[in-house]
Amino acid sequence: MGKKSKVVYIAGSIVIGIITVLGILAGLIFSGLLDSSVGRVVFSSFSAEKVYDGTPLTSSEWKLTSGTLKQGHTAEAVFTGEQTLAGSSNNTFDVHIYDANGADVTDEYKVTTTTGKLTVTKKEIEIRTFDASKDYDGTVLKSPEYEAIGLLEGHEAKV
Repeated sequence: MGKKSKVVYIAGSIVIGIITVLGILAGLIFSGLLDSSVGRVVFSSFSAEKVYDGTPLTSSEWKLTSGTLKQGHTAEAVFTGEQTLAGSSNNTFDVHIYDANGADVTDEYKVTTTTGKLTVTKKEIEIRTFDASKDYDGTVLKSPEYEAIGLLEGHEAKV
């Protein structure tokens, strides 16, 4: 056997080996025994709004907005976002994905989250002053009495 024929024989064997391995992998992937893709999933939290009442605004509503979970897998969201004072913030959360046995399989997915907004609007209050009168005596007429309508319990207005 010549040097040239040995090279052709070795190269041909390598090519046949690579084609065989690729054929086996393709067969496993198509049969479902081997999943070559990382699932890309997007979860979104909802937005919420309320008038200031002194308590934190939270929303634990979410949905899977893109992609699919593998059969038997479930997702759980843990929310960290809240807004108490007037203003807005993101409704932040983390997602964990579990298989049918309860094992955390989040690493099998490329998880993206989009956050809604938590918005607390200012509470309207009304300050009413009372009428006052006196005979002219050259001094300033003041009436320190007022009524604050719409204040929350435990809050006070200083006028």
